[in-house]
Amino acid sequence: MQRSVRSVRVSLAALGAVAALVLAACSSSGSGTNSGANTTASDPGSTNSSAAATGSPIVVGNIGTYSGAFGSEYADSYKGFQAWVDATNAAGGVNGHPIQVVSVNDQGDATKSLAGVKDLVENKHVVAIVDAMSPNGSAAFAGYLAQQKIPVVGGLPTDTTFMTQPLFFPTAATSVGFLTGQFNGVRELNGSKLGLFLCTFAACQSGIPLFTQIAKGLKIAYGGQQTINASAPSFTAQCLTFKNQGVDSIIPELDGPTTKRVVDDCVRQGFKPHVIVPASTISDDVLADPAFDGALGVTESQLWFGDEAAGQEWYKAYKAKFPNDTPGGFASLGWQAGLVLGAALKNAPDAVTPADVLTGLYAIPAGTNFDGATPPLTYTAGKPASVGNCVWYVQIKNKAFTAPKGSDAVCLG
Repeated sequence: MQRSVRSVRVSLAALGAVAALVLAACSSSGSGTNSGANTTASDPGSTNSSAAATGSPIVVGNIGTYSGAFGSEYADSYKGFQAWVDATNAAGGVNGHPIQVVSVNDQGDATKSLAGVKDLVENKHVVAIVDAMSPNGSAAFAGYLAQQKIPVVGGLPTDTTFMTQPLFFPTAATSVGFLTGQFNGVRELNGSKLGLFLCTFAACQSGIPLFTQIAKGLKIAYGGQQTINASAPSFTAQCLTFKNQGVDSIIPELDGPTTKRVVDDCVRQGFKPHVIVPASTISDDVLADPAFDGALGVTESQLWFGDEAAGQEWYKAYKAKFPNDTPGGFASLGWQAGLVLGAALKNAPDAVTPADVLTGLYAIPAGTNFDGATPPLTYTAGKPASVGNCVWYVQIKNKAFTAPKGSDAVCLG
């Protein structure tokens, strides 16, 4: 089930800038939700299959940046998809077909991304790319996949390509939805006036008109933004400016380490606002920091911890696949991609082609939310996807994650 709140209308103006902002804020963090218990993703070129299904295999590709600063988090998403594949194949596959996956680690290199995708299409003959976690490479291979008419099902939803490319099919809230969920966090915490800490990059600054529009749509008083240079020795002036303006809630659109430094500095100045952050920046250091007690985190897919996760089908399948692993905050994102792929292939013919996958995607009823596992999704031929503004909330209390809304997503319009 998903919780709905009052509708808010947000223009898609500055969409590309917003996407770049979110990626700059999140993917530059060296530590995410995972506490280090994860195994690594499968090596490039590895396959996963099951003998339980008896039809001809359906081969799909996967690409991600599974090494580097955010590699373990992106690997979590791929493992969530692998869990869906194993569970689906064990249950007889999709319309009798087992799913096989060929995975590529592009190492964050756009040249390797394009080469890897070409290999998947031309040599491995994949019918779709699923759970694409390649923010640096997607722009490089989007045009090629459009020429080949190969769909991309699920992946990093705040990646610009998922908001602009008709053959990219997001399975979670895109950047505008994510930011709307962040701003709505002010109301969830009973705050009244919001201020943003922004990075110095042009993309961050270009998003300002959209920030103002989202705040207006949600009827949240907006105290503007303070620019943060991560190399600065302190952030006293920015903290005191917000304090003197009566700001009681802040969203640091920064990388994880800088977010922690800014919030700690504000507390030292006697400024203790509500804090709303991307869940991916909630590292172990943040959990243990008293300045973040009560902070609200926002994520695009189902929760990965506690009773709210343990009762979910995706979590049970994940633990069956990776019994010694503790999933991180990206794990259920890969499961979402699997759900959508399965729906698209439910009537798969004997020999599946990319065109069959596209036909199946367009046949998914408009507004489908997979029993609350995804936002409402609408896929229309020739147009970028329409995705509901739905997010899940986590909260830090007593140095641990809690689920203020239980397992439900909150949807805004």
